[in-house]
Amino acid sequence: MASESAGYYGRAWALLTKDKGWIKTILVAAIALWVPVAGILGVNGYVLEWARLTAWGVDSAPKQKNVQVGECIKSGWRAFVPTFVWVCVWGAVNYFISVLFNHLPIVELAVNVLGIFIGVAFMVNQIRVTIYQSMGAGFQPVVIANMIKADAKGFAKVAGIFTLMQLIIGIVFAIIVTVAIVPTIVSIGANAYDAYFYSYSDRMMMSHIISAITGLIPVILVVIYICCMGEVFSTMIAYTMAGLWVRQFNVPAWGDMHAPLPAVTPYQPVTSAPANPQQGYQPVAQDPAYPQSAQPAAQPAPTAQPAPAVQSNPAPEASESVETISLSGNASQHGEEGPSQQ
Repeated sequence: MASESAGYYGRAWALLTKDKGWIKTILVAAIALWVPVAGILGVNGYVLEWARLTAWGVDSAPKQKNVQVGECIKSGWRAFVPTFVWVCVWGAVNYFISVLFNHLPIVELAVNVLGIFIGVAFMVNQIRVTIYQSMGAGFQPVVIANMIKADAKGFAKVAGIFTLMQLIIGIVFAIIVTVAIVPTIVSIGANAYDAYFYSYSDRMMMSHIISAITGLIPVILVVIYICCMGEVFSTMIAYTMAGLWVRQFNVPAWGDMHAPLPAVTPYQPVTSAPANPQQGYQPVAQDPAYPQSAQPAAQPAPTAQPAPAVQSNPAPEASESVETISLSGNASQHGEEGPSQQ
């Protein structure tokens, strides 16, 4: 487990930059964030589908071509609904604690620190929803708690890296805003000061202010776009780190969403490509092979036996073939049968 929990940021960065032109995915996704609702859901779904592949054990870069936007929006919406519910629950708990302790600073600090871990737990929950292609998988907090309990150290490491990354990006944004916008604001204030003390006409003062604001609009748009790029980058790295953490729970061995989790074991990535690429979000890559059940070396001669009882959830067949992960799995089919795979 130690090797699995080491270097989350480095491994996520390596996956993000694995293919040439990786920066284009960030540039395009940053533009998509300007589209109300659909753009935000689409970008979130795109990132989640990549994190789903990572959790499956596939070391692939974000797809750059033939991305099914509609499927990404569906995936984003599927993850948004349970997350919205849990955010409301956490907000209510946060408010209750603040009122109960009369906004005591030490308690407020502790709640804020706890909120960092809650945020990472939300990311893990969204990845699990995407794996099962079902909103129902997002309303099982006990499962997420058991996952954290199984590897609290690795979970804390992901949360710590995520927090540090957010702090660094926040400082960079603050510097950009200061350099780009503050001089114009100072200029507007200076014009107002001159108008007051040197008896400029109101028309002249307003002319200076409007001119300064008009010149500021392009700068504001550029700053917002740069901020969107930073948000996309941090989101992709954060969800990929969460996917790498989920990977150790042997996702291919998961049963239906109510089945107990398998033991935590390091998982080897699958990087070879299938003969027939599949359509959808995911890059050309293969699923990890399913664990094979033990077979006897020799089979006895067949004898007449009664037909076996039909099982409601048969185990995967033991086979050397490796299937391809498909995004277009129907949520109603995979929600109760197990992780999304076709």
